[in-house]
Amino acid sequence: MQLNEGKFKQNGKCGYILQPEIMRHIDYDPFDKRTLVNVDPLTVTLTIIGARHLVKSGRGIASPFVEVEICGAEFDNGNKYKTRTKVDNGFNPVWNDQCEFDIINPEVAMIRFVVQDEDMFGDPNFLGQASFPVKSIRPGKFLIRRLSGLI
Repeated sequence: MQLNEGKFKQNGKCGYILQPEIMRHIDYDPFDKRTLVNVDPLTVTLTIIGARHLVKSGRGIASPFVEVEICGAEFDNGNKYKTRTKVDNGFNPVWNDQCEFDIINPEVAMIRFVVQDEDMFGDPNFLGQASFPVKSIRPGKFLIRRLSGLI
């Protein structure tokens, strides 16, 4: 559901989204890289700068970290990056971590950001997420807002 919501951000959350042209070819096989015709691989470099006002459920202060992953074609899945945990800093954590992803089929790839809180046992607890089509991302700085309405 989270990936579907991210995909429909591409058209303002209205109407239909056409399949990428590559998927409409008779020879296309989503599991075979060799069937990708006229698709240029892409290298995406991201810097996770920071966050603000990350509130965890219950009591205490969040110890957040961010996971970034590529979801899409079978051969692009599994690309994942995790930032360092900022212990007891849910108010204004700063990471400035940089990661790079090589994406073979950017036409169907989505980039997913998941913010989690690491508890005292080292287990992750979900704080929030956002997903975007890789082809929709442009160079520059972006602020990903919470959809819950909480500040």
